[in-house]
Parts: sequence; C-alpha cells; structure tokens
Amino acid sequence: MNRLFILFFVMFATLSSLGQTLNEENEISQIRTRFGEIMAAKSQDKLNVKELNYECSNDPMMGSISFYYENKELVLIEHSSNDGSHGGGTEQYFISKGSLFFYFEEVSFWQFAPNSNDSEQPETVDIYKEERLYFHENKLIRHLLKEFQTASNEDAAMVSSKTPNKKMEIDHYLEKDVLNTFQKLSAKQSLNSGSAINCDW
Repeated sequence: MNRLFILFFVMFATLSSLGQTLNEENEISQIRTRFGEIMAAKSQDKLNVKELNYECSNDPMMGSISFYYENKELVLIEHSSNDGSHGGGTEQYFISKGSLFFYFEEVSFWQFAPNSNDSEQPETVDIYKEERLYFHENKLIRHLLKEFQTASNEDAAMVSSKTPNKKMEIDHYLEKDVLNTFQKLSAKQSLNSGSAINCDW
C-alpha cells in the first residue's frame, strides 16, 4: 500500500510539474508574439509617441523617456539614460491593458583593455549586459541574462547574437523593483520635455 501511494505521489508530482512547464511555455510564446507585434508597429511608425527629455534634479544623470501608444493605449515605455561618463543604458517596458508583460534592459560601459600596449592611444573594450524579464499577471515567470564584451573593432549586435542567454532563478526583489520602476515611469506621462524632474526610480 505504501509503495502504491509513493508511486502515485511521484506520478502526480511529475504530471503537475509538466503541466506547469507547458503553461509557462505557452505564456512565453504569447509574450513573444505580442512583443513582435509592438516592435513591428514601432518600426513601421504606426505608434504615436511622446518623448520626454529630462535632467535629474537630484542626480547627474540625464536621458529620455518615450511613451508609445497604439489607439491611445500605452503599449511601450522606452527609457534611455547616461551618466555623462563611461556608459549608459536603455530599458523597454512592454505593456498590455495597463500591465507589464515584458522588460528588456541593455546596459553598457567602456573601459581600457587590460592588455593594451599603447599608452598614448590605449585600446578599449565595451562591456554589455542584457536582461529579459517575462511577466504574467504581474508575476515574474522567466529571467534571462546575457553578458559579453567587445573590442573596438567588433560589432556588438553580432557578438550578442552569438552569445547564449543564461536562465536565472526567479528573484522576487528584482521583480518588485522592475514593477515599481514601471509604475513610476508611467506616472511621468503628463510631464513636459525639458523638465527637471525627481529621478525617483
């Protein structure tokens, strides 16, 4: 009897895990489809856009926030920033019916190459980090991370395409942070370009 119970429990747990995996893959597929639709509309200039250029009142950072609308519905927030020195980054928040469903971030900075032998014109390398976060009903369901570096004569897009993503453990602190930043950026829609704002994200 105990053996039958254990066997039944193992089978139930296996089927339950398989069901969760299939559901997650279905949700990821839907997210990628909607992502592709928004990016296609953006590339074809089919989205209305409002751009907010800003300087932080509490920080040396500056940048821009672009709000993209499809039939008056906000579908994408694109936030680009730099600190005026060695690097910057871009965040994209993809939205459906007011909720975040996909987040993409690319951060890069440059540094002198450690093996450079030219003291007058030293070689540099660019360091990149890309993060992809998939959300379902305001819950983080997948986190992919990609890190790579390029020399000054290398194409970053080409290197990125050849670098695999790493599947990360779900980080609920990261989940909360991204969702909070999304809400704060969404609230900036009414501001005018050139405003000195409190960069509270």
